[in-house]
Amino acid sequence: MGSLQRLGPGAVPTAMGVVICVLATFVAIQNIRSDAPLELVPFRVVFVVIMGMASWAFLIQDYGFMPATLSLVLISTMIKDRLSWAAILIMCLALTAIGYLIFVVGLRLSIPLIDW
Repeated sequence: MGSLQRLGPGAVPTAMGVVICVLATFVAIQNIRSDAPLELVPFRVVFVVIMGMASWAFLIQDYGFMPATLSLVLISTMIKDRLSWAAILIMCLALTAIGYLIFVVGLRLSIPLIDW
């Protein structure tokens, strides 16, 4: 993890995890104290999100960033019933470009764009 002067590679993810856990605890406490009825997340939404993340995880190593991200977005759009192909195409292109700029250009991760 390193020190405060020289943060190691695990310091920021660990700190973010702690912050997310603390915030989730506050949200859970507020929801338990409220009288509002509990809303369940539809099974389809959970299944589609997990399948999208799993497809990205399986495709990133063998096929590269672009095909993995395209599959993630395509599978994730199955949550909504009425999306036009134009909207799906715009989301695929925009999220792939944003992800590439953040992770490959900005953070300089060595992820190939396309690796057939």
